[in-house]
Amino acid sequence: MNRTSAAPPEIELPLRFQCGASYQWRNAGGHLTVAPSVLTFESSRLAQMIGMVPKITHTADPVTIVHARVIFPLNIGIIVCGEEGTAALSVWAIEQYPRVRRAIISAGFTIEDVKTWISHGEHMARVLTRDNK
Repeated sequence: MNRTSAAPPEIELPLRFQCGASYQWRNAGGHLTVAPSVLTFESSRLAQMIGMVPKITHTADPVTIVHARVIFPLNIGIIVCGEEGTAALSVWAIEQYPRVRRAIISAGFTIEDVKTWISHGEHMARVLTRDNK
């Protein structure tokens, strides 16, 4: 595990990123908004129709980012936890990840990097959800 909190070049927040999400055995799309001291995941209307949580607001430090060794550089997982639940968000590593990482640090969060072989954090999100009930 590696932690990063060094200040990157200033980024104007809030920023919004398209992402995939795994939430309680459901997979769908939505958006991650990075603002000062808060990450907000909002699922699409279609995702909400299949039981995806409409919104998760993450304010706790650190933010866990999961790097899968085998399927990198395709996707990176970001774990968001809030009172609404816990989800593993997936962003495109090559296109979005550098901007997402800089935005999260600019928002005031410390990043905890976790390396796995194949998971983007879906299992970690399920365990955190179960433990918080």
